[in-house]
Amino acid sequence: KPVEAAAQAPAALPAAAGGDAGSGTGETAPEPPSLTDAEILQLIEFARIGYRRGIERKLAEIATGRGSDTTLALLADRLARFDMAGLIAALEALAAHAEDDASASARQRVMEADVDA
Repeated sequence: KPVEAAAQAPAALPAAAGGDAGSGTGETAPEPPSLTDAEILQLIEFARIGYRRGIERKLAEIATGRGSDTTLALLADRLARFDMAGLIAALEALAAHAEDDASASARQRVMEADVDA
């Protein structure tokens, strides 16, 4: 199973991006998120209610569709430890990172439009 393989290769998230989640491990950043906003929100909801099987299924579905990466490995590792608080923190950090990227992209488009005008 892709999720089991991902759980064996844990990745990490920096404290600045919401990682660490109180673990005090000083973990490092994963690749940029490979999850959609809808997937992140669904995984957060599942984690909030402790729906482990739902999270496992969703991670497996994502891995099957796009392949595994460090982000999925991080989430699978947190799930394997049943660290729902850490899982939620990592997902929220990914959502914030995606919002920052979207804002930066929008700013870039505005600057390019000003140059063209």
